Amino acid sequence: MPTARNFARFRFLRIFVAVLCLGFGPFLADAAPCVITDGTSVTLSAACEIGAGTYNPTRLVITNSAVITVQANTATGASVLINTDAFVLDAGASLNGVGQGYPCWTGPGLGAKGPQSGGGGGHGGYGGAGSDSAAASGVAYGNTLQPVAIGSGGGGEQGSLCSTYNWCDGGRGGAAIRIFSPAGSVNISGSILMEGVAGTSRSLGCSTTAYGGSGSGGSVWISAASFSGNGRISVAGGNGLGLGGSGAGGRMALYYTTSSWTGTLSARGGYGGNQNGAPGTIFMKNNTDSTTLLLVDNEGNALVSRPAFLLSDPDTSAIPVSFSFTKMVMRNRGDLFLPYVAWSLTTSDLSGDTTTTLSTTGSTDLSACSSQMTVSTTVNAGGLLTLPYNVVYRATGLAVSGNLARVRNITLELAGYLNLYGTGSTYGLAAGLFVFDDSLTVKDTATFLVDPRTTTGQMNVTFRGAVTASNTAGITVYAAQGGGGTQFFCSSFTMTHTSTFAVVGHLTTGTGVSVYVDNNATTALGTVITGEGGGYGGRAGPGVGPNGFYGASGGGHGGPGGIGQGASTTGIAYGNVFRPVALGSGGGGNVHANCGTINANTGGSGGAALRVVVGGTFSHSGTIDMDGTIGTSVGPSCTYTWAGGGGSGGSVWIDTGVWTGTGLVTASGGAGRPTTMVAAAGGSGGGSGGRIAVYYNSSTYSGTVQALGGGGSGMEYGGRGTIYLYDKSASFSHLMVNGGGLQTNANWQDAAGLSLSRPAWIMNEPVNGATTPQSFTFSRITLLNYGDVLLPYTIYLYDKSASFSHLMVNGGGLQTNTYWTDAGGVSLSRPAWILNDPVNGATTPQSFTFSRITLLNYGDVLLPYALWDMTVQSVAGDQTGTLYTMGTTDLTPCGSVLPMSVYVYPTGTFVLAPVMDVRGVYVAVHGTLSGAQQNLTISQTTGKMWLFGDGKTLGAPVSQYNFGGSLTVSQGILLIDPRSATAMPAGTWVTFAGPALVQTAGQIQIFASQTNGTVFSSGNFTLNSGSSVTIGGNTATATGQSVTMVVAGAMTTATGTTITGNGQGFGGRTGVGNGPNGFYGASGGGHGGPGGIGQGASTTGIAYGNTFRPTSLGSGGGGNIHSN
Repeated sequence: MPTARNFARFRFLRIFVAVLCLGFGPFLADAAPCVITDGTSVTLSAACEIGAGTYNPTRLVITNSAVITVQANTATGASVLINTDAFVLDAGASLNGVGQGYPCWTGPGLGAKGPQSGGGGGHGGYGGAGSDSAAASGVAYGNTLQPVAIGSGGGGEQGSLCSTYNWCDGGRGGAAIRIFSPAGSVNISGSILMEGVAGTSRSLGCSTTAYGGSGSGGSVWISAASFSGNGRISVAGGNGLGLGGSGAGGRMALYYTTSSWTGTLSARGGYGGNQNGAPGTIFMKNNTDSTTLLLVDNEGNALVSRPAFLLSDPDTSAIPVSFSFTKMVMRNRGDLFLPYVAWSLTTSDLSGDTTTTLSTTGSTDLSACSSQMTVSTTVNAGGLLTLPYNVVYRATGLAVSGNLARVRNITLELAGYLNLYGTGSTYGLAAGLFVFDDSLTVKDTATFLVDPRTTTGQMNVTFRGAVTASNTAGITVYAAQGGGGTQFFCSSFTMTHTSTFAVVGHLTTGTGVSVYVDNNATTALGTVITGEGGGYGGRAGPGVGPNGFYGASGGGHGGPGGIGQGASTTGIAYGNVFRPVALGSGGGGNVHANCGTINANTGGSGGAALRVVVGGTFSHSGTIDMDGTIGTSVGPSCTYTWAGGGGSGGSVWIDTGVWTGTGLVTASGGAGRPTTMVAAAGGSGGGSGGRIAVYYNSSTYSGTVQALGGGGSGMEYGGRGTIYLYDKSASFSHLMVNGGGLQTNANWQDAAGLSLSRPAWIMNEPVNGATTPQSFTFSRITLLNYGDVLLPYTIYLYDKSASFSHLMVNGGGLQTNTYWTDAGGVSLSRPAWILNDPVNGATTPQSFTFSRITLLNYGDVLLPYALWDMTVQSVAGDQTGTLYTMGTTDLTPCGSVLPMSVYVYPTGTFVLAPVMDVRGVYVAVHGTLSGAQQNLTISQTTGKMWLFGDGKTLGAPVSQYNFGGSLTVSQGILLIDPRSATAMPAGTWVTFAGPALVQTAGQIQIFASQTNGTVFSSGNFTLNSGSSVTIGGNTATATGQSVTMVVAGAMTTATGTTITGNGQGFGGRTGVGNGPNGFYGASGGGHGGPGGIGQGASTTGIAYGNTFRPTSLGSGGGGNIHSN
């Protein structure tokens, strides 16, 4: 038993230690040691000190508001133990062990030290960290059921911010006391305080203050047959100060046979400072019926991610330890953690509030608890959590990184949540596999998360019942790296109100998310399934937009991205028309050195990829949005801004029985952004549209499906995406491309100035189209609102079963050669040749028959010999290709509209349908033309018909074209140009037996031949407003040749029309009446009268011509000759 002398020595030692530690914590009062004699009844009515050790009075009463200091031995960790038949702590009196535990930097849960702060001491959980990275918090320790440990000290400060220092400013931990009266009584009407204390602060002398961490709470263990009182028992951690961390709460255990206790118990963590401390634990056991209660109560301290630890001595993870509590109460942010895989926890009654979380790395069994989970639960990797069959998380949640057992039906209400991670699973399955035998209901503002991002394997989630999302509930699913992405299965799927379903792709493997529904799926008006920006980020993806100096290019997918200002190329097309599963690609960023070096990832993100398979009816009236996002802008150290390209749209693949609803399905590209620069304003390119495919047995869907290119902000918009619809019951395939009204890109032109688009590409990855033949069959292709489409590879296909031959030529987007033109100025290409080696085409006739010829992307083809002939049953193309013929090419079966241009060499013959519309292409004739005898139409601004002097119609002399029907020129151009030909003694004749109509913006250009001029004749001749006829004389002979228009019927020229030959006669210094030269001013040309004489000229141009039959060209004026 301790003696008075021993107490005196111990008190001196404590004061000495306190001085060394620079006075942190309270100085000990200079009180006498308590005199407690074993085997006697003791009353303490004045302040005194109880040192660490064991005391055995028969009765101990503390009264008269006496403050009894409880000490600990910090060298051995020993505490105070009182064994007695009766213990009474009167109201106003106290057992005070505040700050009597381990000093700063000491104890099993000591806080670490940093240059300006210290970490809080740990005990029942971790302490709070200090602001410095080195000021880590103290760890948890102690025994939940039999607490005897004293509290640990907080960390001090060590560093050299102003000078070298090593200060011990951490607060002390609380002491520990045990009061055992197993057959007697314990009455606590006063206070037992075993709390940690706050750290202190210190000026470092350079306007900087350092803060010590606070101490953790100690321990209280009471055992009594009768437990009563209305006092207070506390093992709270010390509150934090400034930048220091707070101390953790301690541990408390109360064992009793009967209890009338009405007082307060506290094991809260300290609060304030840089970070709050974790709460401690309070354990209670009724010895009569062995019912137990574990209480974790942090008394409402601000939320921290530091729980109380459920621990036992020895604290060894390899030794199995089982905890079983009749009841567990967690409240006021009082979280609890079972830390080891080999340990287990069981309770049949878990209650608390929505601020708390029970987490487990061991095995936790809550299967006997109420289905209403009033606390959140987390199972970590390696752990097992067993729940009731039916659980409701109402403003609480479940996070699963380990194993989950027994639960079948999950309901999430208010702000409830369910998070399933890739390391987790339902019991007995591999990681990433979850199977629930019943349903999932997500309502109110609740959330459901599937997140395998930290793993590389599969992720499959199955609910064998219904999945329902309502109100503003949110579902978020991240794609797995393995297994083709995340697979989500359910019996039925319903979204109502404004609920959302977010999809995010995996950027390493490019995988998306698939949803499989056995029966029916419904997405109501107002609901959103979104993967906008959920694909590749800026500067990433197979179709990534290249960086640009001022404006970057957009990402490609369904087509190429739009080119940005300062970028030389754009994002390429990729993906699969029929089975779209690819993520959208990011737009390019900015790399330049103007106004400071910039290397900014400003590109927009691509859209995600979603597949939906529904066995019954998919009623979709909400929104499915897999769009790319707009690029961002950056401003360097001057006043100019640079912009990233838009991300491309992602993928949507729907396969259902019945498709109905009025919703929206979109996989459009993100827009570019405008820029400002020194030279001019510009912008970044838009992202291309993505790809959408919908398969169905029947459909009444009346909503919108779109895969538009993103706008280009002054530069190019993104290319179009593809929409593929397939009616499974009728085997009817429909390819749709909608340009959204965006017109051609003026920045991308062919050699003739034709503005071209960024079309959607027909692709079938992973097949390599450059080396592997592919055959595509569509029941219908629909192109709307400037929607363009490209078949990107050159291949000959032959269907042996149908005897169907298909010649395809693709120019790969390479434009015509501007340096290779004919005599009429037509730009020619280097075409593919139709050959049949070893036949000598120059001497041996050959006949070719093709079921179809397709020319795409400047793909051109040539029939190279005059003796050869070719018949084509159908033609297809994008109006960029040209068919050249030196032999006879018959396109009569191909219909009235040509999707390609035709060039007829002098030896060639071109046979076309009786009714012909040269729409958006050209036909250039140097040889023989046959057909179009009923009606010839030349339409669209790019439609052109060139009739050259060395050409003719079948059966007519050279330079004579006889058409048996009518002529209509609507926006297009008819050019009659014999200027380069000489062997035509009868002149050039172009005759239409029927009427000729030139509509708005249409043009006829007629040039005279060298011999006898040119005659154009028709039935009626009508020029509508805005149309024109241009006449050009031939000046190859001295007298010149003119144009004659012969109209057999009526000729009408509306207001706003012109027939003009301005400047089309003799040039300067030429002509019958050319003006003489002059020294300073030359004379004018004469015709109907003499020209005007010029200054320095002695004569003028003479008069000539015929008053009654005027056919002469006008003469040119004179020039200047002088030596000044």
